[in-house]
Amino acid sequence: MLAQPIKSFKFSLLAASLSGALLASPMYSMANNQVYTLDLPISSLDQAISDLGEQTGTSISVNGTLSKDLRSSQVSGSLSVQQAITKLLTGTGLSFAKTETGYVIYDANAGESVAQLPDMHVKAIETIEILGQPIERSSSPTGLDLSVRETPQSISVLDANFIEYYGLDNIEDVLNNSAGVYRYKYGASDNTLFSSRGFYVNEYVKDGMPAGFSRGQEFRLDSAVYDSVEVLRGAAGLMAGAGEPSATVNLISKKPTRERLLNVSAELGSFNHKRAELDASSALTEDGKYAARVVLVFEDGDTYVDRENTQKQVFYTQFHGYFGAQEQTEAALTLHHQKLDHHGVHWGVPIFYNDGSRIELPASTNLASPNAFQNREHTGYTFKISHQLNLDWQLNGAIYHGTNDLESIFTYFASSADPKTGLGLFGIDSLFADEGEVTTITASAIGRVELFDREHQINITYLNNETEYTNLTYEEETPEGRRAFYPMASLFDSNPAQGIKAPNINQKIIDRLEAVDEETLALSTNINVHDQINVIAGIKFYKFKQNNQNYTSWQGHSASSSSDEGDSKYLGLVYSPLDILNIYASYTDTYKPQPGLVDGNLDPIEAITGQNIELGLKLALFDDKFNINFAAFDTLLKNVAEAIPEYANSTPIRYRQVDGANSAGFELEIAGNITENWQLNASYSEFSLEDQQGEDVNKEAPRKLLKLNTIYQYHDWRAGLGLQWNDDTTVNVLAPRGVDLGLPAGTRRGSLADTKQGETLISAHLGYQVTEQLDVKVHVRNLLDEYYYDTYGFVPKKAGSPRTWVINANYKF
Repeated sequence: MLAQPIKSFKFSLLAASLSGALLASPMYSMANNQVYTLDLPISSLDQAISDLGEQTGTSISVNGTLSKDLRSSQVSGSLSVQQAITKLLTGTGLSFAKTETGYVIYDANAGESVAQLPDMHVKAIETIEILGQPIERSSSPTGLDLSVRETPQSISVLDANFIEYYGLDNIEDVLNNSAGVYRYKYGASDNTLFSSRGFYVNEYVKDGMPAGFSRGQEFRLDSAVYDSVEVLRGAAGLMAGAGEPSATVNLISKKPTRERLLNVSAELGSFNHKRAELDASSALTEDGKYAARVVLVFEDGDTYVDRENTQKQVFYTQFHGYFGAQEQTEAALTLHHQKLDHHGVHWGVPIFYNDGSRIELPASTNLASPNAFQNREHTGYTFKISHQLNLDWQLNGAIYHGTNDLESIFTYFASSADPKTGLGLFGIDSLFADEGEVTTITASAIGRVELFDREHQINITYLNNETEYTNLTYEEETPEGRRAFYPMASLFDSNPAQGIKAPNINQKIIDRLEAVDEETLALSTNINVHDQINVIAGIKFYKFKQNNQNYTSWQGHSASSSSDEGDSKYLGLVYSPLDILNIYASYTDTYKPQPGLVDGNLDPIEAITGQNIELGLKLALFDDKFNINFAAFDTLLKNVAEAIPEYANSTPIRYRQVDGANSAGFELEIAGNITENWQLNASYSEFSLEDQQGEDVNKEAPRKLLKLNTIYQYHDWRAGLGLQWNDDTTVNVLAPRGVDLGLPAGTRRGSLADTKQGETLISAHLGYQVTEQLDVKVHVRNLLDEYYYDTYGFVPKKAGSPRTWVINANYKF
């Protein structure tokens, strides 16, 4: 059943310790250091004490006059009851003591002591009135104050504990472990794409705020700065502006804690991998109104590829404060900077020799020239403010400004090599300079209204997103205006591209500017129709403008612009026949601009539109500790861009628009604790994706995907396994000239359709809690050392990582 907002209720709190009044709880027959997984947000102290007692089965007594008007600190992580109470009381001036029945909270600053508390057998009970939780805007796709269970769409949440357990150091690794999401690598600039339900994931959100159109940069971000990663599958609903009906990634940043926090970790691993991480947080004032958090990361190491190494530096900080007499206003300022340097970055190796036989080389083979590198830099600033008008209304505002810069020299090759000598390839170095800048402004109001003796929610959100990307390419050209390819040494040499010259920075061959301005106004509501039925409805009005400036050395300058406006709708129904079961249905319009794509006349093509329908259920067992989610979906897209074969290799590529692509399938996800010591996260997804003629499209996305992560804890030991499996996919490959490979035609001009074998990858994890502060973990990836291809595409293929290991030590002060 959907939890209904309660404006007020009566709650009884013991005025003093009642050790002789109640029977001892079974929980207290155990050791005092029993650890619970807790997540208590900042709230009134009374509410926090109540939630802690309920989650741990513990009696916690407090005099209502002491706790009145006090706020708690945030409590999250694996903690004992005593540790949790200590954190709750940070900055309140209150103390606590252990009794036979639980804990009692008292005011030591007023000269009070446990001995001075009322007689242990006195049942002095004071009834106080606690006002209900104030409404808060959530990061759900509707913006309403709804939990994941109450939202009529598929959402997976991978929290900090999950990320830490399995050693997932970046967002790419996190998404690769998320239900229904497939990672697709392609050679150009060593980029990564993700797909869900057959469509590419191209939208990401930071703390519920759209952060611009995806360019692959965000997947490189380090996970140390995030408290959790939410993956909304299907259409973005009202969460973001534009997007495909694949998935929307919501990155939830770490917030300052009021209690002192200092975590330091270090790790060593295969191929000279080294990493150090610091996470520190504390209140800045005695009353806890102001707090700050800092995260620092340094990572360095080689890879399994010859002459390839990476170095990463991360700096993250957030300042948070409460303002006003009743602390009804809170604000946060965040700075996030990451620099990722990649030396020796390579494209891969050719798929075929010149006689059509397949090339098989060691995974360590690197055909990049000594000039090759790729440096990425991300900087983001966020300011958020929230004001609680009263329990029923909250105002929110936020500004985000981010930059993504990339500079790279990349080695491309052409022609094909002889299988005996390895000679025949020609290579060229290209210099890329990409700069992206995004500014997002949001303002929202969320509230509760009473109608027909029931409470309902309303959310109004305005968003303006301005994104600008520039792309410069420099290459060496011959006097005839052709790309200056140089003959490479044998494929069997240790460094076959060492003779390639660096690109001429005075010969600019491509200069592109893409500017996108998106403005939306979204209205949504949660209508409480019945105790067991809620209707979630919304509409989003949008205006979209795009301007492109293009220069190529062979076509000169060109410019184009386009604008669009319209609306998209959202409708969901949630039926709760039982407290533990929600059954839902939802409909969402799809709107996705296709910036930079032009038709045969070089005019911008229209946005993708479509509809997404989803039916599902969400079941919570074992006091909400174990969840089962099932969803069936059907998505139809229109105006999908399809490359015109005769222009597939031209610049720019020209497209025609077709109707459309239909994706239908299901997803099953189970996550949580089967027992107190056994945690399981598993998912299976399957779909079909066809055009209007019934032909498969987006064949590089696997139709079947299985993921499993599980950990069992025995005393101070933890042992875990991870498994990922996908079926075969079909990709475009380029055949050697004059050779018939016997493969069917591909979807690009001159390409053939080849099969990329599915893979089964297994990982193993072992952890040991040495002391209360020190934890040691070992992670082994690709445990069975399977040889597979991470990249397999139009020209190159690139072997995936062999078996690797990493050992991590984390110390909590």
